[in-house]
Amino acid sequence: GVPLADCSSKARGTLLTAVVREMDARLHPGAVIEDAEAGTCVDGSRRAQNQAPYDWQRDGRRVACKSAQLTWAASTRYWKLQFSKVKLGGEDEEAAFDELLLVAYTPRGLYVHRHGGRLGVSTAGKTTAATGSHIVVGGPIDEAEWSAALDDAVLPKLEEGGCKRLAFVPFDDPRFLAAP
Repeated sequence: GVPLADCSSKARGTLLTAVVREMDARLHPGAVIEDAEAGTCVDGSRRAQNQAPYDWQRDGRRVACKSAQLTWAASTRYWKLQFSKVKLGGEDEEAAFDELLLVAYTPRGLYVHRHGGRLGVSTAGKTTAATGSHIVVGGPIDEAEWSAALDDAVLPKLEEGGCKRLAFVPFDDPRFLAAP
């Protein structure tokens, strides 16, 4: 019964990114918001716009938006958010963005945070450079109620871990309803 639950993850991600981009523009009135520069692939060919390493620019700052659905991890028995393919950069390379916005898609609505750069980041050895990192934030083990896990653990972990909450967008919010 949650809006967008039946959408593909790609379609949901596209819609959530549009909502957050519009929200970002409202949070920064007067800022110039532009599409990302697609750039080039490692072989020198031009990337398609949907393959840009970030989602938009705000006054020249590269902004990436990653979303994750609050899901139950049955094998480990906890609720979690897992943001994937986050190109944070590393010792030998620059991050693909200047600012990372995380969107938690929950049964209640969208929680939008600015990531502080450290919380929940995991890597996978040499493949991290190609595929990016994961950012995982989980609730307590054996807490079966999603709302308790979200309110008592997941959201506090985000905020105590250096992520700043920028907005909560309930599903009946005009910003959400007006998104393309």
